[in-house]
Amino acid sequence: MGLIDWLFSSSDKNTGDPQIQAGIERLIQIVDPRLKALSDAPAQLAPAVATALDFCRSTVAALPGPLDASAGNWRTTPLLRALFTRADEVQQIFSRQAVVQEFVEQHPEVQTFYAILGAVLQEKKGFGVALTGDALQHDVAVTTLNFTHHQLHLPCSTPEALDQELVWALFDQLGREILTRLSAIKEGQADLQEEIALLRTQQAHLEHQGIGDIFCDESGAPVDTSEALAAQIKSHQPPWANPGSACSPWTTP
Repeated sequence: MGLIDWLFSSSDKNTGDPQIQAGIERLIQIVDPRLKALSDAPAQLAPAVATALDFCRSTVAALPGPLDASAGNWRTTPLLRALFTRADEVQQIFSRQAVVQEFVEQHPEVQTFYAILGAVLQEKKGFGVALTGDALQHDVAVTTLNFTHHQLHLPCSTPEALDQELVWALFDQLGREILTRLSAIKEGQADLQEEIALLRTQQAHLEHQGIGDIFCDESGAPVDTSEALAAQIKSHQPPWANPGSACSPWTTP
């Protein structure tokens, strides 16, 4: 089941929930603001928005709790030592972040803030020394991991506020993914229509020339080329173009 199928296969839920209403507004702004003109758009989108919010909340709830990212905590925290090469690097990197400076200016009374830390992982392969039993072995293949380009996102004054910001950040990302897949479907439809038009032109030309029986199949039997082209045109139709099809244009590639 694709992403769009999963979202829109959800059951009816409480569409009067303020969170769902806010999610509908955000999704419409991301996908297409013109959806506001459709009177039934909120009712159609509400179940999918509810499903997406449930997924985002459960994802955020599964994340580990906050970590004290201070220089004094660097020596006793393996994760901090993996992310930062030195203790003073923690304070240096955080103090240079524009989002940190803006947050401190806007909330001077807050002594501790919570945020998401992102970094670029660099993997480097080389040779080093390893201890095998009681002996040192040289020229051992090793992989070195290094984190660079540290960035802080969504600074908040409490863990609960950060969780809420994360839920909406994930929700917005789902909306952008839907937009990307819908755009791909639309582009695929345009390509199909162009190919169908070319096939129909070829079919009309052959029918006009009356040469539909000049080709044979592998057994040597004559083949009506115009009928073969008609079958080919039908095969190029998207699934939802067939009246008996259970598919819909929401089906992802």
